[in-house]
Amino acid sequence: MPDGYDFSEIDAIMEDGFLRGKWENMCGIGKIINDVSESDAIEWQINDRSYTLYEKKLYLKNNNPVPNYYYIFYKLDFDCEKIDGVYVDNPDSEYEYGDIVHWKGLAVVQLASLYADNHSMIVKSNFENDINSLDSQIIYFCIDETALEDKINEEMSNYQKRFDAVYDVK
Repeated sequence: MPDGYDFSEIDAIMEDGFLRGKWENMCGIGKIINDVSESDAIEWQINDRSYTLYEKKLYLKNNNPVPNYYYIFYKLDFDCEKIDGVYVDNPDSEYEYGDIVHWKGLAVVQLASLYADNHSMIVKSNFENDINSLDSQIIYFCIDETALEDKINEEMSNYQKRFDAVYDVK
């Protein structure tokens, strides 16, 4: 990919869409994570949260009506409290009500059909208004760092297989 393209405008649109979208709707303070990884499900209430930029990637696909997709990956951190929710408590669970557990997560935010203004080299998308559509943002919750790294590797591998070329975006 040639140097000189400016992704800052599209980055701002995507981050704003993410913050107003699933970050708030699924991951807001007081929201509930349903953990079904144990034999009996547990509900965790989000008490604190943060996110950091992980990677930005441009994926290209030859001979496709939508030839390119731009993805921003965010690492998520949550402090969650086990609450008395709709699930029956497992007396053998390692967690008690009120226990605080640090959860991890991965957010994948994407836009399609990027193009650059020929004079300014500013990257734009024909689908900027779709940033809050259901398929433009995905969030995966992971119980620990190992599960998060596994999910990141799985997602990166899946995207790599589906596209003809991938570029890191700075």
